[in-house]
Amino acid sequence: MKFVSMGISVSGGLILAGLTLGRAGVPIQAQTVSQSSTPAQAQNRPSPEELQTIREAPFSQVFTVNNAYAVKDQDYKPSDNKISVQSLWVDLPSQNRFLVVFKYCVPNLDIAGAGTSLAAVILSQNGQELVKIDQVEQAEPARNSQVRAATGTYQPFYDSYFWSPFGYGYIAPTYFPPVDCSSGGATLDLMPVQAALAQLPNQTLDMQLLFENGMTSDWKLGGGTVRALKQLPILSGE
Repeated sequence: MKFVSMGISVSGGLILAGLTLGRAGVPIQAQTVSQSSTPAQAQNRPSPEELQTIREAPFSQVFTVNNAYAVKDQDYKPSDNKISVQSLWVDLPSQNRFLVVFKYCVPNLDIAGAGTSLAAVILSQNGQELVKIDQVEQAEPARNSQVRAATGTYQPFYDSYFWSPFGYGYIAPTYFPPVDCSSGGATLDLMPVQAALAQLPNQTLDMQLLFENGMTSDWKLGGGTVRALKQLPILSGE
C-alpha cells in the first residue's frame, strides 16, 4: 500500500484554519477563527507553510503527516466550486483517534439565517442509510458568507437591420447578482462508526449534512475517497 508522504511536522488547516493534527501536547480540535480567539488558540494555528502542504495533497488519496494519515474530499456545484463541502478524514494511530473535519459552503441561506450548527452527516446508497456520523466534538454556527460579489458587464450591440453611425453604440448591460452561501465547519468523532465505514461499498455515496434545527443539505462523497478511507490503518488493520 502506497501513501503520499507530505514530510512536515504538523498538518492542518485545509478545512478549518484552527485545525491542528498531532501537534505535541495539544489535543486535536477545530477552533472557530475570530478576533476573540485566545493567545493559546492563535499559537496552535498551523503556519502558512503547513496550510500549503495540506492544500497541495492529492484528493481521494491517503497521505501522511508524521504520525497522521489523512484523506481529503470535495464535492462542489458545477456553477461555482466555492459552493462546496470539503472534508478531511484523519487517522491518528499514536493517539488512538479517528475523526473527520467538515467545512461547508451550502446554497441554502436559511441555514445561516437560523445560525444552526452541523449535527450529523449521513452516508447512504439508493435511499438506504449506511453510516450516521453524529458524535460532534466541536462545531461553529453557520453564517452567511459571500462567495462572489455582484458584477455588471456591458456588451456592444449592433443592429444589423438599420445602418446607423451609432450601430455599435448601444450598450446592453448584463447583471450578475452576488452569490452567498451558508458556511461553517465541524469536527466529528469517527471511532464509534469505524466498523460501518470499513464496510462501505467502493462507490460514490449520497452524503447528507444534517443540522441541529433539522435542515439538511445533500451532497456526494466520491468513490475514490471511499476506497481511500478503507486504506487507512484503522480501517484496513495494517
